[in-house]
Amino acid sequence: MVGGTNFSLFGRPLLDSSQVSVDAVVVEKKTTNPELKYVHLNHHQTKFLNWKTDEATVIRIKNVTAKQVEQ
Repeated sequence: MVGGTNFSLFGRPLLDSSQVSVDAVVVEKKTTNPELKYVHLNHHQTKFLNWKTDEATVIRIKNVTAKQVEQ
């Protein structure tokens, strides 16, 4: 979605690249601290140990430009 004082553009699922452009810079790419997921099933000797980390990307949007929309 891109909006201004006089218009709004919605895309399904994305807006056309000829109408809208975004200039952005990747600031940081990181992974979160590992978390231990431990499952012990009752009445069984089964244990599951899983280490889980999530990846995250931090971006800084510098400029968003949109062509004029005809009504």
